[in-house]
Amino acid sequence: MAWKMLPSTVTEEEITEIEQGLPARLPSLFRAYLTTRFVLDMQIINPPYFFMLPELPADNPFQDIAFTLQAWNLLLITGYIPFAEYQDGWGPVCFDTKQQTVDGDYAIVWFDHEHLLHELDEGDYVSREKVESYAQTLFPSFRVFMTELFLR
Repeated sequence: MAWKMLPSTVTEEEITEIEQGLPARLPSLFRAYLTTRFVLDMQIINPPYFFMLPELPADNPFQDIAFTLQAWNLLLITGYIPFAEYQDGWGPVCFDTKQQTVDGDYAIVWFDHEHLLHELDEGDYVSREKVESYAQTLFPSFRVFMTELFLR
């Protein structure tokens, strides 16, 4: 059976509802990703990078996003919004809302899941400085992330 991407029916109102629990609005280019097409198995492989963006199935488009936000919800306290996975489960890729660009985009950082799970206690997540020491900056913005990975 042939598979094709379907136009998304995700609305701005649905995205705004998700944003209620986030430390900031999602960048406009990521919002466009959510509202353009339903997609499955969205892997970006461009050595040395390998990212897994959230799947957006037609029957439950926010399933992956909700799972990622719940799994790494303590990062929200210090201004990080997890939205993807690095490699195959190496840890969350996040928008760093404290590193905002003039157009409302954010720097992209990665946290090694080993550090988050074994070196930080729940109480550590109230300290931006403590959590930030484990963040590895990957790209200055989501726009640069998408441009460099897809146009390389």
